Amino acid sequence: MIASPPSSAQLPELYVDPKTFDKQMEWLKQQGYAGVSLNQVYDAWFKNGELPEKPVVVSSTTAIAANTSTPVPSSASSGGRGC
Repeated sequence: MIASPPSSAQLPELYVDPKTFDKQMEWLKQQGYAGVSLNQVYDAWFKNGELPEKPVVVSSTTAIAANTSTPVPSSASSGGRGC
């Protein structure tokens, strides 16, 4: 989850501070990684689709993501696909 963990969090290690997440996404971008969706990965694996040279999927557990109110930082998004 992209947020600071509340004191009641059972698994605080599953949280990342929004500024830290933004820096991580920027690092991936600087290293040439390109955000792709799971649909793009599926198409590449099973439908002869193409992926960029350094694809990356950034995801979270649905149960945890459903509880977040913090959007993905703007530098991490590219057409809704991560970095």
